[in-house]
Amino acid sequence: LTSEEERAKALYAASVSNSESKVCKVYTVKDNVWVSVELFWSRPEDFKGIFERAIQALDPGVRVFANKMEE
Repeated sequence: LTSEEERAKALYAASVSNSESKVCKVYTVKDNVWVSVELFWSRPEDFKGIFERAIQALDPGVRVFANKMEE
């Protein structure tokens, strides 16, 4: 993010993306945009079984964010 206008646009795009996703979350950290997957398990080793699906869950959130940034 290189300007205040771009930062404001990114915050709006992240908000829209986050409101449309259950697990993919987009947020800003300094001058960067980060995307994460938020899930809960009772045992950490249970994550191994859904790792691929969690990675795939990033795509729709990133797509919504990118589309809003291009508007």
